[in-house]
Amino acid sequence: MTSFLIACGGDDEDESIAGTYTITFFSSTGCMDPVDNITFDFSTNDGCTTLLGVEVCGDGTMTLTEGGTFTISLTVSGGGQSFNTSATGNYTVDGNTITVCEDDGSSCETATFSLGSGELTITVPDPDDTCVYTFRGEKI
Repeated sequence: MTSFLIACGGDDEDESIAGTYTITFFSSTGCMDPVDNITFDFSTNDGCTTLLGVEVCGDGTMTLTEGGTFTISLTVSGGGQSFNTSATGNYTVDGNTITVCEDDGSSCETATFSLGSGELTITVPDPDDTCVYTFRGEKI
């Protein structure tokens, strides 16, 4: 999840990245192992999507403050199982690049982002497995 926060950049110079976003989309593409290529689109069907024949539902938010801190919380459930994750930390923005560092000191990552019409899209390449992670959120 940290990777989700790490990459941010702005297409709209007048629009601040700060705000709270409902997480509506996640994908991993270009992975060396094709099984790792997945797409979760929670923007329709009451926050649910079908993945490999199983209904998967997601509910999450990400908050970026003007002061450079972030909080993320995400719950994904499907097939009788549920996964919860959360993270907090600090971020800096330089152009359309964002660097995010978790409070626990476990990692800092850099990614790119676009921001427009109240929608934030973050793209994070993973050099270890060639996956490219894309997150999208709508400003609340």
